Amino acid sequence: GVRETPERLEYDPLDYPRDVLTPELRELELEIEDEHSEISMRRGFIPESVTLTLSYPHRISGTLPLSRKLRRMFPTAYEAPRIRFTIVDEETGEEIPAWVVRPGGYVYGLSAWFGEKNIPVGGYLTIKQTDVGGQVRISYAARNPRKAWVRTAVVDGERLRFDNRQTTISCEYDELMMLDVEDDEALDALWRQLRRRDVPLEVIIDDVARALADYNPQSNIHAKTLYSAVNLLYRCPPGPIFAYLVLSPRFEHVGGPYWRLFEESAAT
Repeated sequence: GVRETPERLEYDPLDYPRDVLTPELRELELEIEDEHSEISMRRGFIPESVTLTLSYPHRISGTLPLSRKLRRMFPTAYEAPRIRFTIVDEETGEEIPAWVVRPGGYVYGLSAWFGEKNIPVGGYLTIKQTDVGGQVRISYAARNPRKAWVRTAVVDGERLRFDNRQTTISCEYDELMMLDVEDDEALDALWRQLRRRDVPLEVIIDDVARALADYNPQSNIHAKTLYSAVNLLYRCPPGPIFAYLVLSPRFEHVGGPYWRLFEESAAT
């Protein structure tokens, strides 16, 4: 995971017209903090803390996205491709050995911590600077564990569907990006199958959007939810996904950050 990018994080850059992204979509892109988003920051700005939302590829890989903001918190990562760091659990003081892997755009070493804290996809994580060189603190918005109904991805043949199922949640999360997975191994098998067949991103977006529309009685899909769900099957930053929403005749903008997929019968 340090010498080679975890498979789930591998991204082949896609060309897309950024100029079609609306201010609202660009704001969502900032919120997501994807390491591959083409977001500029003013020179010299080093944030004291960064809060991000955990995506499935990083949850399954035990990593953090080295987003533009987070990258500024690891200045020595500009000096070498891989730098050893210590991440301190703000709650317990536990020191977690980790690596900043600049070529892959991630921080590696949190798999056990994610599992111990039961951080879900969509969970909020906050990383803060410390006065100690080579060290940062990490925390999550903990709450008393309780059952909640959440969007759950289920592998159904060669596609996904989404059910509303109960699971125990012990931290605050972004409801729009929150996803549970019924069977990680089945999802991994489907992901590998789609990858071998080199299924285009556009096809996966359409299929995932259809599954989300079936899950939602109003058939409206939030752009952040689509990003989170597409990344179950195809590693991609929000930019190309959002651009496809704007340009594809298969999608209709229904206001705000919501879109609707035309049914086959309506599109023909």
